[in-house]
Amino acid sequence: MLTRTPLYLQIQEFVREGIKSGRFVEGEKLPSEPELARRFRTTRATIARAFHQLAFEGLVDRRVGSGTFVARSDVGDRVDTTAFESYEEHVAARGETLEYRLLRFAREAATHDVAQHLDVESGHGVHRLERLRVVGGEALAVEMRFIPHEIASGIRREWLEAYTVQHILQACLGLRIAAMENAVRASASTARVAKALQLAKSSPVLVRAHTIRDANGRPLLFGETFYPPHFNIRYTLKAP
Repeated sequence: MLTRTPLYLQIQEFVREGIKSGRFVEGEKLPSEPELARRFRTTRATIARAFHQLAFEGLVDRRVGSGTFVARSDVGDRVDTTAFESYEEHVAARGETLEYRLLRFAREAATHDVAQHLDVESGHGVHRLERLRVVGGEALAVEMRFIPHEIASGIRREWLEAYTVQHILQACLGLRIAAMENAVRASASTARVAKALQLAKSSPVLVRAHTIRDANGRPLLFGETFYPPHFNIRYTLKAP
């Protein structure tokens, strides 16, 4: 017995294929909901359902009172809250190139704030790691991380120019990541971040603060990653 593909999925595929083939180009207005409803002999509610998913995927941009447009090439990340996946893994899966440019990796004394996040005393030896993430030739993130000296002392500089911090901690150092805590906020860029991301001074940036812990709750790393204002983070919540 053949199962007919639901109309909203057919509509999504129609739009996806149109974008992929170049029939619908970046910034172009897509056929309206009434037009598509007539074409597929369905209701506007079905068209709206299809567009909702396409908007979540970053393929279309819905503008109240104006219509639906093909979105600019997606610059962002999607988060699966059930898996320890990295942005770099997502980039690789899309077939894009990624490189790290090491800006700084040096030992210093932990400030009060850093010490609190790493559960160490102020002045404790930590290593500050600063890297620029470049995707497809575009500077897309500045990483600023702090790692306790007893862990950072085993890290080789060549690893920092090739691997994610998760890979370095687990595959290179043999540590086990049990939890990753994240918080996202908006902020104004510092002069250093603005220069690295080629932004005007005090431009808005997206900041993701994160702490990586082992199975005993010990912090292995604390840091912040700064993204340009057009970067976005998408995630899905699923019922248990």
